[in-house]
Amino acid sequence: MKNDVGNLLLAGFVLATLEVLATLVRGHALFLSVGEELQYAMTALAGLASCTLLAGLVLRVACADTRAGRVARVGVALALAAVSVVLTWQLTEGRRVHAVWWRGPAIGLLSALFGLVGYLVTLGVSSRRARRAPSLDWFAESALVSALALWLTIAVLPRSYPAFHLGLLLLAVLSVTWGALSAPALLPARLHPRILVSAGVLVVLAPYALWRLVSHPTLSFAVHEKAPWTARLMSPLAPAPRRVRAGAAPMAAARPSAQRGVDLQDRDVLLISVDALRADLLRAYGGVGRTPELDRLAAESTVFLRAYTPAPHTSYALASLLTGKFVKPLIELGQKLGDPPTLPDRLRRYGYRTAAFYPPAIFFVDGASFEALHQRGFGFEYRKEMFASADERVAQLDVYLGEADPKRPLFVWMHLFEPHEPYDPPADVAHDNSERGRYEAEVRTCDRVIAELVRRFRAARPRATVIVTADHGEEFGDHGGSYHGTSLYDEQVRIPLIWSAPDVVPARSTEVPVELTDVGATLLSTAGIPRDAHMRGDDLSAVLAGTDAAGPPFAFASIEGRHMVTDGKLKLICGAAEAHCALFDLRADPAELRNLAGAQPADVERLRAALDAFLGSISRAEAATVSAGVRFPDALARAKLGATIAADELIPLLDDARASVRSESARVLGELAARVALPRINTARAHDSDADVRAEAAIA
Repeated sequence: MKNDVGNLLLAGFVLATLEVLATLVRGHALFLSVGEELQYAMTALAGLASCTLLAGLVLRVACADTRAGRVARVGVALALAAVSVVLTWQLTEGRRVHAVWWRGPAIGLLSALFGLVGYLVTLGVSSRRARRAPSLDWFAESALVSALALWLTIAVLPRSYPAFHLGLLLLAVLSVTWGALSAPALLPARLHPRILVSAGVLVVLAPYALWRLVSHPTLSFAVHEKAPWTARLMSPLAPAPRRVRAGAAPMAAARPSAQRGVDLQDRDVLLISVDALRADLLRAYGGVGRTPELDRLAAESTVFLRAYTPAPHTSYALASLLTGKFVKPLIELGQKLGDPPTLPDRLRRYGYRTAAFYPPAIFFVDGASFEALHQRGFGFEYRKEMFASADERVAQLDVYLGEADPKRPLFVWMHLFEPHEPYDPPADVAHDNSERGRYEAEVRTCDRVIAELVRRFRAARPRATVIVTADHGEEFGDHGGSYHGTSLYDEQVRIPLIWSAPDVVPARSTEVPVELTDVGATLLSTAGIPRDAHMRGDDLSAVLAGTDAAGPPFAFASIEGRHMVTDGKLKLICGAAEAHCALFDLRADPAELRNLAGAQPADVERLRAALDAFLGSISRAEAATVSAGVRFPDALARAKLGATIAADELIPLLDDARASVRSESARVLGELAARVALPRINTARAHDSDADVRAEAAIA
């Protein structure tokens, strides 16, 4: 027993050492002091050693050659099978496999295989222990397996598929545990009394150490970002987000400019969006010359240095661009987007001819939500929805310009898909074969084609306005991730926005925070066309005229369960299920490595109030629902999207006439752990007329 405890402690030390080394190498800049690094390291040791100890005690019984051991082996096999069912079910929730007929049988077969492997491994350890033939081989091999599991956790889509990464953590713990139980005594016998005391102290200390880590804003942020195993141990202890009444007034649906600023009435417009174009590749945004043609265009344009996509997914971003709505949080509320009025609809109504050139892939993510917009092509009267190279788009534009009525103003939207992965640039533009190198080569191809598109469009329409932007950025390990759609850091959500109308709009740059939703509002305003009542977005026409003070105060973005707000200088990222927000100074720390939330609480409160007000405005502006035709109550909408809110705003909704509102309110109150609501929840659990409400109340 004493040998086993010593080996298990050493196994936990191996796991902690692997993670601590990887974390400090990858995320040293996130820790503000050596003291923070030591606190994290000690917590990782206590947490992971406790895991190996507890797992080892269970497996030790299962590895015993006794009747109880045989029963325990069956229990371990069944537990592994059950865990694998849960994890594989979550892993196959994606749109490609979740509806295939063989999903259930495959999960069952795989889970049975996992259970069988667990049984055979414990049987093997039992046999080895019975023969008294301990070996260091298993311990060394298990350490290698754990190192491989850590590498996969860090390298393979670290922000996606949580079940996959949880499975890797379980694999690492079980692997070193089995290795420790099959090894000879790894620590001297004279240390055994101290080992037993240390084991007891670690088991008692681990929850407290993890709780201290969770309650430390900057340290918990660093661990959450870079320490995958300790972050997962922290999550059960994380308190509910602090919910207080938001002090900010609700935001209006949009902020029209006090003056039109610039007059672009009856001007032709070429809007070019580039898929996955990082803003920081352009010189105006700090780049080093990868986009010479865009740099020349920016030199004659107004450049919005703090432009953001509302969501780092193509479908959500382009739908927001062309409808003027914050589509991502709207869909998170359960609202069907349907077929809202679009920017092309408004322009066509006032005399514009409209044309669009884009690939079908822009509707890939959550395609069912965009079915109506997809069917009618966002309201464009002329469409080329097809996969085509950037060079082919030039030829398509030539054909359209040759057929277009010269007496009618044009609005042409061109979406270039090249920089999207997989990156496959022409051989003559690739400068290296790394993933980042191939991506930049694709961007250079787009850069050349954009110059040609602008040249030909302005040759046919000399006074044309040209707008160049992107749907989102692209990550290359900046914060441990890849591609897009997984975070709200600038590499994914900051986009270029260049507005060129040389004889009207001055050549300058501005740090006014703006979003893609502002493009439509500004185009309509500068053209003298009224927007639809449900269109959001700010009118930037005064900013285009050179008056920054008239610009919007904040920009926002969202992904699943997380939201961002920036005033152009500071940026706040908050998670609906996280106790702390992360605050970054975008000027002093453009890489977003230093979380200032603990040092600047007043700025956190100010930006959080703005974020809460924005989230509260979604349901009012969009008339969001929890069931067909029923408006989502404001308090419930804010809570569902992650805004700070007091429980007493939700308790009255447990008496709402609509069962859908009552059940959703019970669920949110449970997530808030709102004890003040417990008597009313118990009443709903026992007496509500709707079964769904009773069920949600029971869970709460």
